[in-house]
Amino acid sequence: MVDLDHFKKVNDTHGHVVGDGVIALTAEALPGCCKGRDTVARYGGEEFSILLPQTPYDGAMVLADKIRAFIAGLRMVKTGTKESIGSITVSIGVARYRAAQSLTDLVDRADRALYAAKNGGRNRVVGENDS
Repeated sequence: MVDLDHFKKVNDTHGHVVGDGVIALTAEALPGCCKGRDTVARYGGEEFSILLPQTPYDGAMVLADKIRAFIAGLRMVKTGTKESIGSITVSIGVARYRAAQSLTDLVDRADRALYAAKNGGRNRVVGENDS
């Protein structure tokens, strides 16, 4: 699970049009960080999910940190004025699918890890084994 940090502040400071642009740019950037059968989807609001069906847990943690660093390195500017809106960061929670468990359980574990990343200071990756 990937969630944009302090997204309400982006909307409040720069407006919803800019906020929508940040979501769109993130949605365009995430698939470029993935490969093969990986699937990126907008989960809701400013949250995304990434399914990595052929990636072990440790590899998912490495990829999640690369995604976190890539997004943090993007310099976002307003289209018309080129005014900087600063850096955008994401917090990421990683969980591994376990056979015979529901997808709801997988999402719940990833969500708990995501909130641990948020509560730990944001702009970080937390795995279910760490939360």
